[in-house]
Amino acid sequence: MNRVYNIAKVLSTLKKFPLKSRNRILFEYLVLKGKNDDLDSARALVKLLNGFKAKVNLIPFNPHENSEFERPDSKSLEAFASFLCERGITATIRESKGLDISAACGQLREKTLKNKN
Repeated sequence: MNRVYNIAKVLSTLKKFPLKSRNRILFEYLVLKGKNDDLDSARALVKLLNGFKAKVNLIPFNPHENSEFERPDSKSLEAFASFLCERGITATIRESKGLDISAACGQLREKTLKNKN
């Protein structure tokens, strides 16, 4: 996202957005094993979301053939989510369906592109 939209500008704009008292802004956070699945990354996210009524949807990466990235393990995801929750940020871990047959989000696109070439 930061390649297209400056993240600081987006967050600044969101802070000005009027929310009803019970509403929250949903942030989608793609989690990559060994890249952003540790507690330092969770701390950075908490700092980034300071001042927001936020909910974070943690999305574990779905590996595919041509990717250098890996899916984080469940233990890391749970620790990350717990860290956020302990600091007042609602966090959920998105359940991937189709992972066992390489049909989860991102995996089908890879297969489709491969079949076109």
